[in-house]
Amino acid sequence: MDGVLIVNKPAGWTSHDVVAKARGILRTRRIGHAGTLDPSATGVLVLCIGRATRLAQHIADGEKEYMATAVFGAATDTQDAEGEVTSSTDATALTGEALERALELFRGRIRQIPPMVSAVHHSGRRLYELAREGREVEREPREVEIHELKLLDFRPGERAEAKLRVVCSKGTYVRTLCHDLGGNLGVGAHLAELVRTRVGRFRIEDSASLEDVAALAADGRVGEKMIPMADALSHLASFRVSEEQATTVLHGGQIVVPGTAATARSDEVVILSSAGELLALAKPIRAGTLMALQPTRVFVDPPSSEALNTKRSPSSPPEAEGP
Repeated sequence: MDGVLIVNKPAGWTSHDVVAKARGILRTRRIGHAGTLDPSATGVLVLCIGRATRLAQHIADGEKEYMATAVFGAATDTQDAEGEVTSSTDATALTGEALERALELFRGRIRQIPPMVSAVHHSGRRLYELAREGREVEREPREVEIHELKLLDFRPGERAEAKLRVVCSKGTYVRTLCHDLGGNLGVGAHLAELVRTRVGRFRIEDSASLEDVAALAADGRVGEKMIPMADALSHLASFRVSEEQATTVLHGGQIVVPGTAATARSDEVVILSSAGELLALAKPIRAGTLMALQPTRVFVDPPSSEALNTKRSPSSPPEAEGP
């Protein structure tokens, strides 16, 4: 069972809870996820199963899309609705126009200080572990990119609310975005609700609930929701190779292929077998009209030398029978 499964994570579950439940449903230990979601958040959680666990980091590096509800007039120590209120201000004067102007400052490349409730490491420990002990430590700002930040709805009031669509790079904290936005407007803010609607090419419309996954597994039909490994990387340029080239690739060897417009723009290329099976990821090395592909991550075990010799040698004639 090798592939990618898109689950719609329910509120109140940690990402690890979902993985543990999926291991029981699918009866395999080899499951990981590509990008943590907070327990209170819902939406797309990409599960990588079997050999696809080796794709997890690649998928996690993809662009993310969220629907977020921000509440203005109250800041909290966790930057979301789960925390204690640290400052309170009447946000009645806040207008949608003022919010629109502030949003412009948070588009593009920005710097964020990771929240104390994040999984960022500090001196060998996760920040959230220190936060549980009541400790707060200094954190270095990190650069992230907000590709899109759109105001979908605004409801004025003492605790004004805004619904935002956020498209961002990996490592972006939407709770910190809301917190910093409230600070810029002078009224404080926190994240009230968060739904992740996309991770890379994987959308919430393609997801299944854990109940749906369990029902499909019980009927032996979970493959209907499983995305093949090659399809999970369909956003990358790809090459299908011959059987001989495939053997070279699986042993980590470099192969030469014709250059194309797609690979000319690529930093990473998918190598597929003649049947379309994912063999490896490779780094393209350009040389005029030709291109060398150097495997950087191989997903299929190379054939043994014994298997190769058997395949390449003609069958031995049967031994002569005795008189």
